[in-house]
Amino acid sequence: MKKFFSLLLSLTVVLGGVFTIFPSQTFAADFKFPEEHQKALEYLNEIRRAVGVREVVLDPYLTEAAQNHANYLKVNKLTDFDYLRRNNIDGHYEDAKNSGFTGETAKQRAWAVGYNATSTVGEVISYGSRNYYEGIDVLLDLPYHRTGLLNPYLDRVGFAKAGDVVVINLGFLSTLDNPPFYVYPYDGQKDVSLAFYGNEIPNPLEQFNVSKTGYVITYRPASWKDGEFESATIKDSKGNKVDFFAEPGAIVHLYPKKELEYGETYTVTVKYGNHNYTWSFTTKQRPSSSQPKEDDNKIDLSLGKQYVDFRPDAYWSENMVWAIQKGLIAGFEEKNPKTGKVEKLLKPVDPLTEAQFLTILFRYSESSELLMTPAKDDKWWASKTYVLAEKLKLPTKGSHGNRKAADAPLTRGEMAVLMASYHNMKYNGGGVLNERQAVQMMYDLGVTNGYPDEYGNTPKTYESYGANNILLREHVVTFLRNYDNYLKSN
Repeated sequence: MKKFFSLLLSLTVVLGGVFTIFPSQTFAADFKFPEEHQKALEYLNEIRRAVGVREVVLDPYLTEAAQNHANYLKVNKLTDFDYLRRNNIDGHYEDAKNSGFTGETAKQRAWAVGYNATSTVGEVISYGSRNYYEGIDVLLDLPYHRTGLLNPYLDRVGFAKAGDVVVINLGFLSTLDNPPFYVYPYDGQKDVSLAFYGNEIPNPLEQFNVSKTGYVITYRPASWKDGEFESATIKDSKGNKVDFFAEPGAIVHLYPKKELEYGETYTVTVKYGNHNYTWSFTTKQRPSSSQPKEDDNKIDLSLGKQYVDFRPDAYWSENMVWAIQKGLIAGFEEKNPKTGKVEKLLKPVDPLTEAQFLTILFRYSESSELLMTPAKDDKWWASKTYVLAEKLKLPTKGSHGNRKAADAPLTRGEMAVLMASYHNMKYNGGGVLNERQAVQMMYDLGVTNGYPDEYGNTPKTYESYGANNILLREHVVTFLRNYDNYLKSN
């Protein structure tokens, strides 16, 4: 890339708490963007064309400013979405005290590299995305962020990536005499995701006091002069009405109260002022791996009798045998110090580590992929597991560089985050869930009922799940068998 830098270097001056940033560079007329940026642009424009809004172009200044901010987030370890939300940190702002500071706001950062200071600049950020395509998809799934990417007035963008953080800067330089209205999902769209878990700052679901809804539907009028939102309906292919929460305003968002169904076509009608618009979209098909299979629920408990600590009357007995038959776990062989004989043990109350749980999960759901994954370190038994976990973007604490965390006992809450996030990304097209969202999904999938209260009831609350309890072998075989039953029946 050919760049011409001005003599005046980028400089930040602190005077009485006011930060002044001087433009740092100009770009040659024949400046060329990386191929991955050009492909990302075409992908975004393909979606914008389908929605019915104008295409956008790449801007070198917005690209440079976006890359500066992506680097800032990475170097200051501000790349964990859950951490940002827990600590009420807005990833769009920079602190002059931190490394890599180039401007407090997106507009100041764009100005710092020479962008038109009088124009509007927006910014959207995706966390945990392996590439620009994923980043765009994630942002379109978020109602507040999709409105930036699909804004009819948007005419230029800048893409940047650092680690698994994607930053997209948005530029609005020109006006429109007759801006179009749009809807999303757009008319005729297919493979639409099923649910929304509030993975956005601010979290839209807090206003409804829920942790998840069906996939969010957006209607953006052409102009505020069109009037106000009056009513809407959502119906499935059989004509059944779908209940929803409505968030009216200049842009209308509809939140179905329940997760949408696989392979279903939904028809939406919105009345906004004097405008009536009806359109349809279709959700993604059920993954082939979750189609019903041959019934294997008949468990021969005689297999368990070879293990001295097997209890046929225990709640986990069938689940343990099922897991052994599936090759998910194996027993232990140890010498009994009293008898001197080698015995086979199941050790149902032994704790599981993160490395052990991930290995069991991948044996169940990614067996071929795990087998073909090359090890990064042939001397570490869990190397393939963590290579695959990194590829899948799971929020692990352990890694090749932190084996202590990989070998530490896992809590039930930490396990829920890993398992539910995996399911959300694989089947819902979503992202990483926080602990409360993950526990709720465990209940929704029927993976767990939680611990009973003093009256023997299982209220299925976050508190009754026992998130801080250590995950045991008897727990994991039960969770996975319940999960297997869910996939077969849905």
